[in-house]
Amino acid sequence: MAIAILTRWSMTYWPYHEWLADSTDELHLFTAAAKLDLPEPERERALARYASVHTYDNLERNARALLDIADLARQKPLKALVAQAEWDIGWAGGLRDRLRIRGQDQASALAYKNKLMMKEHLRGSWGFKGYVVSDCDAVTDIADDSWVRELRQRADALEQGKTQLESVAILSGSTSMRVGTVPVGLGSAELDAALGRALS
Repeated sequence: MAIAILTRWSMTYWPYHEWLADSTDELHLFTAAAKLDLPEPERERALARYASVHTYDNLERNARALLDIADLARQKPLKALVAQAEWDIGWAGGLRDRLRIRGQDQASALAYKNKLMMKEHLRGSWGFKGYVVSDCDAVTDIADDSWVRELRQRADALEQGKTQLESVAILSGSTSMRVGTVPVGLGSAELDAALGRALS
């Protein structure tokens, strides 16, 4: 079996030759020539791990790599098609559909790239009721926004003289940001509505 790897990232930072060193499958690399950036002799050792290396001047909107992967699939069965760049996952999903390779299909890739569609899937198909935040950087962006400062000031004002408090936090991965504290039953619905508008 063979694994096709479509990547636009540098070999230095995305070393598939190391990550898949224990694989018994043939590895076939499809990448931009400039991304074969390891120094010699490390580069030569890394490239030796691949059964074939296909390079292109530019992978931006370049269908040649997809045609070459399809040609490879006609010669030998593909166990997987690996693609991680946002530009490539839709193309790879379509090719997986066409070649009947397991993995993320084109519809799933489109939902990943289209944030509105992703939210519709989360809320509709999966019944998700929480806040949708794309990643920890989005949490930072929210924290830097003026509405958070206003909420923090209002929450702090409400907190004066109150004894029973609950914390409001936004969590994403390992990131936690304390927005402020709100007295239980006082202003929490308003705060929740504001968070809902900002994070939905």
